Amino acid sequence: MKGIKTKKALLCIAILLFALNFAVQTVSMAPHSTIEINGNLQFTNPNGVSSGTGSSIDPYIIKDWEIDASTKTGINITNTDAYFVIRNCTVYNGGLNWAGIYLNNVTHGRIENCTVYNNTVGIPLWSSSNNNTLTGNTAYNNIAGIVLSTGCNNNTLTGNIANNNTLYGIFLYISSNYNTLTGNTANNNNYGIPLSTSCNNNTLTGNTANNNNYGILLSTSCNNNTLTDTYAHNIVWDFASDWTCADNVVHNLHLLCYPTNISFTYGDGIALVGVPIGSLPPTPPLLAGIGMYVNATDTSQTSWILLNISYADPDVLGVYEETLMIYRWNGTAWVLADGSGINGVNTAENYVYANITEFSNFGVLGRALEPVGGFVLPAEFPSYSVMLIIVAIAACATAAALARRKLP
Repeated sequence: MKGIKTKKALLCIAILLFALNFAVQTVSMAPHSTIEINGNLQFTNPNGVSSGTGSSIDPYIIKDWEIDASTKTGINITNTDAYFVIRNCTVYNGGLNWAGIYLNNVTHGRIENCTVYNNTVGIPLWSSSNNNTLTGNTAYNNIAGIVLSTGCNNNTLTGNIANNNTLYGIFLYISSNYNTLTGNTANNNNYGIPLSTSCNNNTLTGNTANNNNYGILLSTSCNNNTLTDTYAHNIVWDFASDWTCADNVVHNLHLLCYPTNISFTYGDGIALVGVPIGSLPPTPPLLAGIGMYVNATDTSQTSWILLNISYADPDVLGVYEETLMIYRWNGTAWVLADGSGINGVNTAENYVYANITEFSNFGVLGRALEPVGGFVLPAEFPSYSVMLIIVAIAACATAAALARRKLP
């Protein structure tokens, strides 16, 4: 009897926990009129604030609102430095006139898990809006998804999705510096993640820009930016920079056509895109490719790029690894991409490199492995071993023939 009561109690607790979990997951947003806050004193309940005192450990909370922005910007916060969080809000229908969630001269703001659509700009940060965080937001069907403009510095954008916007996915504009963009996605826009007009020292890591006309674009004196582990498969360019941008470094730009993983520094403008599968001419006799190609185009008469193409051990099973080099298609044949005479392979760290000053399609080629006795030699055999192995095979065959003759 006691065991039955215990089981019933556990069953009741399980049902209660399930009900609570279901209730939490199905909390619906309530409609709210547009919110306008100008200065810290206007973080009030009538302006959508549900709790908080504005400190770093007890920020003002604006959450769970559904706002129609057809007559005014949905949430407009200006001239504040109090800590606040905008969470789980949906703002829509701003059309060509109104933004979704707008921060102007704001610090210490956090926008998380919000959805903004059908606005001019989904989430714009403007005019010295610094030290803010945007995380887990979705911006779609806007003119621009997320924009940082006019001196917006030291902001953090993490895990946001800015897809299917007319012009820009995530746009850094006019002296927006030292921002960190990590794990964001900007697909199906005209420009995925552009930086323009003196946006310097920004760090972009693990972002994805696919199916845009232009994936990553740097223009008008955007310098000293670092891009790492970017995934790109776009229509016109995966990465492009004009000649005014300098000292930018790209690590592990993953071009998703073949695929090909490249790292590079450059000068005086460059534009890169993956090469469509099946669009390249065959390799010449005795050479073999490892399935990695990129198209590089100059944007000025003095453009250059120091290009690294990375590979894994399984990629080079059909070639002698130490013979790998970057080749350029010159219109009629594959030729070495010599540039300044820098072209080779680092077999310890698995990348091929070349300094390039003449532009076209590029691929990694090496001397194909020779078949010996019906077998293809593994890549770790040096080429001079081939003759020794052939001699050994011949010697074994001769010995076997002599042995057969001696049999009764």
